[in-house]
Amino acid sequence: MRKGYRVIDVAKMMEVNPSAVSRWEQGTSMPNTIKLVKLADLYGVPLDNLIIRQLEK
Repeated sequence: MRKGYRVIDVAKMMEVNPSAVSRWEQGTSMPNTIKLVKLADLYGVPLDNLIIRQLEK
């Protein structure tokens, strides 16, 4: 889930702690629905791509 953003940049945009973004990337936790929508917009991907990717882990 990279598009040239650092964890700290995504955390600021999502208004969360950088450790939360790291947990999302590692698959140890998942953002809430509102954050998923914002992430999909940020990365320019369909929302279902993020959800399916998480379910496959």
